[in-house]
Amino acid sequence: MNKYQPQPGENIMDANIPIVRLSETYLNAAEAAVKNGDATKAAKYLKAIALRGNPDYTMPAKVTLDDVLEERRKELIGEGHRMFDLLRNNLRVTRINETDDMMKEVVHFADEKTSMDFDRNYYRTILPIPQKEINANSNIVQTPEYLK
Repeated sequence: MNKYQPQPGENIMDANIPIVRLSETYLNAAEAAVKNGDATKAAKYLKAIALRGNPDYTMPAKVTLDDVLEERRKELIGEGHRMFDLLRNNLRVTRINETDDMMKEVVHFADEKTSMDFDRNYYRTILPIPQKEINANSNIVQTPEYLK
C-alpha cells in the first residue's frame, strides 16, 4: 500500500519503523472500556479518534464493540490488524472474491476454501511450531493439524 513513505533520498526500509501510535492506544482503551461496561470512557476514547478522521461523525448513543472495531478497521487499514481483531473478539473472518480494476478476479487462498470463512477454531489461526524448535526439545510436539 505504500502507506509510510521514506524521506527524500532515504531507503524504504528507513520508513518501516515499528511504532505504537496514539490512535491505536485510544482504540485499545475504547475496546477495553466497552468490554468492562464503561460506556462513558469508551465514548471518550472513540470520539477522540473518530472525530479527528471525520468531523461529521455522529457518535452512537451507546458505543458498542462493533463501533470500536469499525473505527479500528478504518484507522489501521492495510496494517494487518483486522484478522487478529476479529479472532480476538471471537468473530468470523469472512473473505470475498472481488474483481480488480482490470476486471480480473482477485482470489484469497483459492486452493483452500476453508480459508475464506473461519473463526478462531480454524487450525491455521495457530501457527505450526518451527522444526528447529522441535529438534531442540524432544518434549515439543507439533500442532496436530500440521502433521497431515
